[in-house]
Amino acid sequence: AADRRLELPLALELRGGYHQFGTFAAAVAALPRLVTLHDFALAAEPGGDGLRLTVAAKTYRYHEHTTASAGDGATHIGKEETQ
Repeated sequence: AADRRLELPLALELRGGYHQFGTFAAAVAALPRLVTLHDFALAAEPGGDGLRLTVAAKTYRYHEHTTASAGDGATHIGKEETQ
């Protein structure tokens, strides 16, 4: 069977303090959709004013059938109806 997961990658660059990054990671973990974090890089900001975190985030969705609704500009995912 073909892999029907759609991977939606995001490149993030965050600035803040160490504990703020922990709060961010906890908020991502609490999201209703699966989001994974990869390739962390943590560095001091120039001038010593906080930290910079770069991270790749990926979210996934199951893709069965895609249809475009006329006029709404959205792509809707759902099972194809049989008659």
